[in-house]
Amino acid sequence: MAAIPTMRLTPDELLRMPEDEWRYEPIDGELHRRAANGLTEGGIVGELLCAVSTTVRAGGLGVSWPSVGCILAADPPTVLGPSVSFL
Repeated sequence: MAAIPTMRLTPDELLRMPEDEWRYEPIDGELHRRAANGLTEGGIVGELLCAVSTTVRAGGLGVSWPSVGCILAADPPTVLGPSVSFL
């Protein structure tokens, strides 16, 4: 993951960024970028999400979803966008 040390973003500013071929995550207030999922990764994520969701629903364990931002810390801001999440 490449750091972009000159940019410090809040979660609200992150939501207003234009979409491009990168995924951005502020970690400890410093903006990092990583490549977005391609076709192969997307297929793996789809299979993983299906397996996780099936297990979660069957056991009444919580919720699962794909590619959403999770605010882990507010000051300095840390927002991660995991490919699959479970809560």
